[in-house]
Amino acid sequence: MKYYVVIDTNVIVSALMERQENSNTVKVLKLFFVGVIIPLYSEDVINEYKEVLSRAAFKISKSKIGKFINVLKANGVSIEPKEPDVTMRDVDDIVFYELVMDKTINSNKYLITGNIKDYIKNPIIVTPDEFIRIVENNK
Repeated sequence: MKYYVVIDTNVIVSALMERQENSNTVKVLKLFFVGVIIPLYSEDVINEYKEVLSRAAFKISKSKIGKFINVLKANGVSIEPKEPDVTMRDVDDIVFYELVMDKTINSNKYLITGNIKDYIKNPIIVTPDEFIRIVENNK
């Protein structure tokens, strides 16, 4: 089964910095690289990824960032959603929320985030742990 997914930056950072290969953030990223996850993205999301992943504090190599962005563009679906009429605690999260709420893709879509409390409650907004359970239950 394929899943259309918006991945919050915090999940990517956690996965790229994680030392434990069996963590659910790493599993999410592995599903991304093997094509189980079809990423949904916009130019705003790519810019957010590049800006955050390039922060010196994270020490993520430019090659890892480049590989991630290249796979995202090669395997993902580019969407330019309309801005939703919503307010959120962190305005940077709106670009992720608007993608997952866009009507272009209507099934098997999720927003995966480590900061679930930052989003409006919705069953398609899940943590990495919840997403891995969904995938494992649908095998």
